[in-house]
Amino acid sequence: MPFHSRDAAALDTLTADCRRLFGARLEALALYGEAATDAYRPLVSPLETVVLLDRVDTTDLRALRGRVHAWHRVRLGTPLVIDPPYLATSRDTFPLELLELRDRHRLLQGASDPFAALPPPSLPHLRLALEEQLKGKLLHLRASYLALAAARRGLDELLRAARATIDVLLRGMLALAERPRPLQAAGVLRAVTDLHGVALGGLARLDRWCADEERLGRDDLETVFARVHDELAALVERIDRR
Repeated sequence: MPFHSRDAAALDTLTADCRRLFGARLEALALYGEAATDAYRPLVSPLETVVLLDRVDTTDLRALRGRVHAWHRVRLGTPLVIDPPYLATSRDTFPLELLELRDRHRLLQGASDPFAALPPPSLPHLRLALEEQLKGKLLHLRASYLALAAARRGLDELLRAARATIDVLLRGMLALAERPRPLQAAGVLRAVTDLHGVALGGLARLDRWCADEERLGRDDLETVFARVHDELAALVERIDRR
């Protein structure tokens, strides 16, 4: 699917900025996640990117920091900034993230594609990462919800931020079971339901809302939060059994 003109312009801006800032030191630049696949939703799918430099130091970070605000204004997320040694030695510590990067990316700049060459994660490392991150996400949801206290706003931002992370975790659960991982988020939800017997209606509703396919009022958001919380808790129980 071709990019919406505004998303395409944003990615062109990022590419031009990175070329200007780093020149030949820029080994690769890639878009990853949903936006890098045929499941891309114009002006909805997050534009998440990774910058691979020959090395990374604080001078590079300062150079990038000067452009981050402008990137955010055109929907670009803050890029991951890594170098080859970090990429080569992180399969055991970040198996979920590198699995996502390997399987769902589009190279924007680079003579070769170092992300396509990443080997699959070991299943023991993947299972441990899933347990840690599922449990961590559940605690984060609880703590963030409590931090809202009596505020009238904030639950919508909390839920939107949670959805993309949870999608990566669900895809990781399918990878751990060596099951196919559909491109579309709805297909991932159905596959995880079939695998673990957990109905994920709250996450499905959250996904429709994030895609502007359903409108939710404050009371609706509270209901969706409760369902997402319970569904995530059920998935934590399932991963503990493996």
